[in-house]
Amino acid sequence: MGKAMVPPVLPFPAWHRTGVDRRFLTEAVRRATLPGRPRLEVLGPAPSAAGSVGLVAGSFDPMTAAHAAFAEALDTELTLLVWSPATLPKEAGPGGDPSAALLLPEDRLASVAAWCGSRPWARVATCSHGLLVDQVQAAAASFPRSRLVLGMGSDKLRQLLDPAWYEDRDAALDRLFSRAEVAVASRAGDHAEPIDARWSDRIRTVVLPPGLAGLSSRAVRAAVRRGEDVSGAVPPEILPFVRGLARGGGGERDPER
Repeated sequence: MGKAMVPPVLPFPAWHRTGVDRRFLTEAVRRATLPGRPRLEVLGPAPSAAGSVGLVAGSFDPMTAAHAAFAEALDTELTLLVWSPATLPKEAGPGGDPSAALLLPEDRLASVAAWCGSRPWARVATCSHGLLVDQVQAAAASFPRSRLVLGMGSDKLRQLLDPAWYEDRDAALDRLFSRAEVAVASRAGDHAEPIDARWSDRIRTVVLPPGLAGLSSRAVRAAVRRGEDVSGAVPPEILPFVRGLARGGGGERDPER
């Protein structure tokens, strides 16, 4: 299916170097932390009547070339790169990734917005909840007539199927699969997960370009802190956000960058 032509992304005041007012991003982060039902907020204009909407969730700390390739591969009319303050860590199950953050939330959103800027079919979005089941619920409320496609790596699929995250896993996943298809990209070292027959026809495989199966934000963070060149691991739009953060830096950003 071809990409929908939608309005230009993020028409906000241009005193931030990406053209995004940092105060807007700070408020977006704050709104995403408010309690209540799962909520999805698209940062910038988006067509509520898009025939198909892709969801690629992540910490985007930083966005990697694998995120970019996955967003392209979903081939939905509108693709949302979804950040949440409650994003669940993939590593080590509940409790998660012990490595410190590299980018502040505002810089994560601004960097993804920079990538979306030349791609009229892509938007950055925030979600109040980290569970993918809740993110699909929020997306369904925002795009009630759209076909939803939830993209994830095979490592994230393993987490999605793990009963440890749910009070009633089967009921939660029945809700997810009744509303969304799942597109899965194989990750290096992962094995295929057994899928309940009632959900298997809602899952398809996405093939990413060679060399991206083992790429993760965690690995990029480590490389940046070692002072290594990560230009092949992140899109060009992301590089300005991670340069200069070597040797344990990160999280401290010039607010007018």
